[in-house]
Amino acid sequence: MEPLDRAVSPIVAVLAMAATLGLVLWLSAVRVLPTNEQSAVGRLRHRRPPPVVTQGEVDRLRPGQSYDGVVREIGAREDFRRRDAGGVEILTWTNPDGSGVELAFRNGRFRELVGSTLSRAAPGPSGEP
Repeated sequence: MEPLDRAVSPIVAVLAMAATLGLVLWLSAVRVLPTNEQSAVGRLRHRRPPPVVTQGEVDRLRPGQSYDGVVREIGAREDFRRRDAGGVEILTWTNPDGSGVELAFRNGRFRELVGSTLSRAAPGPSGEP
């Protein structure tokens, strides 16, 4: 026969889990704890709009600028694609609306604008054109 203390511990564990679950459900029902819907709304309210590359920012780029200088000019963005094209590095930034820009770099220096689908009327970082 199994000792009583080993038989009790699984029962106590199950009762403790059930009590905890009951408490959490009750607190959610009386709105002490936020529900997933409330949490999601709160996150959306405090979410920053994604950064946008504008034609005006691209127009200010000059050949020979360092990669860091380009990033300072168009704003820090981590959402770019990088590909090598025969010793020239092509960096592509895409805006949430699908527009974007491709820039060519050689040896860490900006060479030229490869392509752009940016609009002249695109809003700037503060939302104005």
